[in-house]
Amino acid sequence: MIGHFNPLGTQQWQHAIEGLDGELFLSSRWLRVLVDTFELPLDGIGYWSDDQLVTGVPYSHISDIRGDRIVVGPFSDFVLPPNMDVAKWTALADELTSRSVPVSLMTAIDSPVADDDRFKVSSTALRQVIALDGTLEDLSSRFSSMPKRMVKRSKQSDLEFGIAQSTDELREFFELHLGVRRHKYGLLCQPYELFERLWDEYVANGGGALVIGRHEGRVVGGCLLLTVGDVACYKYAASDPDFRREGVNHRVVYEAMRYGIDAGCSHLDLGRSSSDQPGLIDFKRRFGATDTVLGRFTWTPDDYHPSDDAQALLGQLTQLLTDTDVPDSTTERAGALLYRYFA
Repeated sequence: MIGHFNPLGTQQWQHAIEGLDGELFLSSRWLRVLVDTFELPLDGIGYWSDDQLVTGVPYSHISDIRGDRIVVGPFSDFVLPPNMDVAKWTALADELTSRSVPVSLMTAIDSPVADDDRFKVSSTALRQVIALDGTLEDLSSRFSSMPKRMVKRSKQSDLEFGIAQSTDELREFFELHLGVRRHKYGLLCQPYELFERLWDEYVANGGGALVIGRHEGRVVGGCLLLTVGDVACYKYAASDPDFRREGVNHRVVYEAMRYGIDAGCSHLDLGRSSSDQPGLIDFKRRFGATDTVLGRFTWTPDDYHPSDDAQALLGQLTQLLTDTDVPDSTTERAGALLYRYFA
């Protein structure tokens, strides 16, 4: 039987996903942060058997300047639903597509969704994970030559690494992240409110950490880690380009591995890398990360006409508001205002 459920409060859903690979992006804690930050509508469609919720997906039916659309797992790296098979997915997809608006989700390329002819793959990405199956010394011995060399260089430099203890340090990291997104990628940044909520929900409650590297007291690199079960998720990372030759990026991953081992995690999930980012993919592989291919599956009704003007406008606004002449404070406010439309 197909029915709706509340992903933020249904106890059976929490039981269904507990211990699941990719649990983070299905969990009520993660989804609540997104709902509160972006004011997202959120629902769940599930498959029930003998009054038990067997599988399902959280989704948002969004209506905004880009038009109507259903996004499964909005603002999440991927969605790996529990106990899914072709028959269950087909039943869920029948419900999702019944509203005659586009439906999209990022999931494993070999998932049951791939057997649904209604859905087409619009893009691919890699999820890259490091198995924390030894000591840090053991694991670092398996690195390729580049990370070995750069980690050693960072230890010989004036860089100091540790775990952030305050939201002042979180703010410093965010400003670094903001700069990387606008100057390197030409993208708007997620709202600072998102980072504050993740700190309160995870880090402040022992469910993660902010690894930071400092030079003369200034944050020059770091990553925000979120832990769920025995997996540490490397969710956001940033570095000052002036210190990359000192090995700051490599050392951040090394210190994230240290944190994961100390926290008793079995894996460090380095997250999703788009297939058109070969440099980033290779960077992660050099630490011994293994790949899983993801696909963005989309279904579009035959009579649907997308709002191309709105999409083009968002692109133009992004280009304008990330220009080098625009102050960081303005770019930050633009991200807080506009980022929700990228779901």
